[in-house]
Amino acid sequence: MNIGIDGIGFTSLLSNRIVVNTDDGYPIQMVVKMNSFKIYESTLYPLDGKVIFYDLVVIVQEYMRNNLLSAGELSVSAVFPHIIPFSERAIEPYAETVTAFVVYSSIRTSYEDDMEFLLSHFLTTRSYYTIPRGKSQMFSFFEKGGVDPSGYIDVSFMLDDGSVSTTRLTNRITMSSTNKIYNFGIDSNTLDTRVKSLYPNNTPKVLGGTIVHGSRVIDFFFTDDEPLESFGFYNAFNVWENYHVYGVSNIKTSFTQKEAICAGVSSYYNQSASRVVEIKTVPLSYEETLWVNEFLGSKRIVKVIPPDDDRDILISDVTSEISDSDKETISIKFSWKYADPFVWKIYH
Repeated sequence: MNIGIDGIGFTSLLSNRIVVNTDDGYPIQMVVKMNSFKIYESTLYPLDGKVIFYDLVVIVQEYMRNNLLSAGELSVSAVFPHIIPFSERAIEPYAETVTAFVVYSSIRTSYEDDMEFLLSHFLTTRSYYTIPRGKSQMFSFFEKGGVDPSGYIDVSFMLDDGSVSTTRLTNRITMSSTNKIYNFGIDSNTLDTRVKSLYPNNTPKVLGGTIVHGSRVIDFFFTDDEPLESFGFYNAFNVWENYHVYGVSNIKTSFTQKEAICAGVSSYYNQSASRVVEIKTVPLSYEETLWVNEFLGSKRIVKVIPPDDDRDILISDVTSEISDSDKETISIKFSWKYADPFVWKIYH
């Protein structure tokens, strides 16, 4: 039984058609488990000595997406209820089981081997980030069990006299004995503090840097420009990222109510208000635009409300046309509103 992955791989490469051979005409139970929890079970009947199981990739990806799961141990079993192994202790029917460690991915890559991609890339479609000073950006990557996930950050910073220098900071992460997705955040305040400990007579200002974990490399740059909004979302690999939006916004408020007349006097009842924020981004690069489309289609998006009161939002009215022409600028329009019925007033 071939499920499309041997050992470790992306869910997007799971087979959509699994063939189980059987010669006796009896039905077979197909059982799918994620981290030992049963997520699917069905009884299938053979035709011409074969049972065909469809849509494994859909079943697994929907479960992981709905449960915000980025990786896990998958097992697929073809259970033959009519066959009990010849053993005095056998009480369970015979089953053919295939297992794999899967990492969620809604995309496919040009790599022939998923492990090659996982060991050379962070779990994002970005190759760089521009991060507002004082804000944070989350990074995630996969590492095999028993391998030290620690890395380093080469940062560039400005000293009080205006000179620019670089230094290497360790990015130490506790190792796991099992396959795992690791997460960490980067922000200017933390890096400024770490560099200042090396230059106590200065007030260093980190400008940007390069993060390296194993063969994985990604760049980041800090900007003093304040973003229009900051959101958090689950990306194409179902891991958490931050999207700091630059652009312009319009707030549209609508009111609904019903009118009643009592004793000749009109009044309103069942009054409600709805507020929607329309955003048009600044011109984006081709890479940024594809990434923003991941944001717009994410299973969960939150409005970041410091210090820790993030709220779910709903996205609507998306206008996104992507061109790879160097002569055209790309902007995206979308609307958002809070999922709860309240209008938030945020005080800084």
